Amino acid sequence: MKPTLVLLHGANGCGAEMEPLAAALRPYAEVFAPDLPGHGGREVPERFTIEDWAHDVMRQLEERGIDLPFLLGYSLGAYLALYIARHAPERVRGVCTIAVKHVFDAASIERWMHLARPETIRTKPWRIAELERYHPGRDWTQVTDRTSRLFRELGERAPLAPDDFKAIRVPVLLISADRDQIVPWEETMALARVIPGCRVAMFYGVAHPLRMLPFFGLARTIPPWMSEVASA
Repeated sequence: MKPTLVLLHGANGCGAEMEPLAAALRPYAEVFAPDLPGHGGREVPERFTIEDWAHDVMRQLEERGIDLPFLLGYSLGAYLALYIARHAPERVRGVCTIAVKHVFDAASIERWMHLARPETIRTKPWRIAELERYHPGRDWTQVTDRTSRLFRELGERAPLAPDDFKAIRVPVLLISADRDQIVPWEETMALARVIPGCRVAMFYGVAHPLRMLPFFGLARTIPPWMSEVASA
């Protein structure tokens, strides 16, 4: 019987955006890629928070009768996956992250906020078209505005403190690239040293944007780890 794998998209993304990764992993798992609140055409709330997203993911899993899935989060979705692992460990079997950002220093937050600003996005027509496709029937500037405010709040008070990472008890696999421009490899390794029993995998290149991921390479790495966890 295939395990269930829940894919959590990154900032300003949507569940459909994860399809290239889902397609690569579908031979090995039952894949579900939900839209987070305010994404994928869902109503845009006044505020984005990791806590609200976690509650929403848990609700969607319960509604679908999904019990003890593996979570696979990309970028900000990876941070969300770790938050769920910390606060609802009884609900997940294991967590895999791809390019998780957990150091919210001033320089990182300023860069993220800059990339999310409408005036920055409007210099890239292809990105506007992408956002309109990801958020049908919604004003994409509302989505990016809420994302920018979330980034600022992460810099002011991150939902996961250093001791929270140390307290994670579900199996974790951290994956990232050796030259990613958003998540330095040293940052991934520093996190791996904190999470108990954490496993690490690296691929060459960059991890942002999503289309740069080696989807079929990841499909050779993630399923064996899931199998190992499931048989432990």
